[in-house]
Amino acid sequence: MRIPHCFSQTKVLLTLLLSRNYNNFNCIMPLKYHSIKSIKQCYYQNNIYFDIYNDLYEPKLDDSKLNYYTKYNDLTAEHIFPQSFIKHYNKANKDMHNIFLTNYYTNNLRSNNKFSHCINENITNKIYIPCNYSRGIIARTLVYMKYTYPLLNLSSVIDYNIVILWNELYPPNDYEFKKNNIIYTYQGNKNIFIEDSKKLKLFVKKLTK
Repeated sequence: MRIPHCFSQTKVLLTLLLSRNYNNFNCIMPLKYHSIKSIKQCYYQNNIYFDIYNDLYEPKLDDSKLNYYTKYNDLTAEHIFPQSFIKHYNKANKDMHNIFLTNYYTNNLRSNNKFSHCINENITNKIYIPCNYSRGIIARTLVYMKYTYPLLNLSSVIDYNIVILWNELYPPNDYEFKKNNIIYTYQGNKNIFIEDSKKLKLFVKKLTK
């Protein structure tokens, strides 16, 4: 007897979820998802409206930079883990922890290219090298997505050694803590790798076993 396709997909997903051995990790899925427009408005109203790739050039953000933007739609939504890579999950593209903002030009430039630490002549595929002070944020966002949505392929977006390095070189800043707490009030979950960045390395190491 042939097993229905929908049943086989569900069985595979449940097997993956149940087989994860995260020990001290406590994965909580978002309790509610919002539209991209609502998310951008939330960021604007709560003073976390920054360009992830161009405004984060200092360790501590200055709220005066908000003067650059007068409308909630001045910037475009940027999915750190590209939308084209998260199609296994219907609503993952609306997870606020993965949604940041940038200008239209930079959004197109980054596209769905893999993040890289530096230029490497041996790399043939297109890459994107972000500014230093966005690297820790990117690392913790990508690992959060892999942890929350286990079917995602983290290595297609960033190498394991780079994501660990960025997390260690650029620890969570005030912006991340503020954004994490605001998102918790809107969608009901936090990025645990911001609350305790030491867990990131432990989790990534488990992926390589």
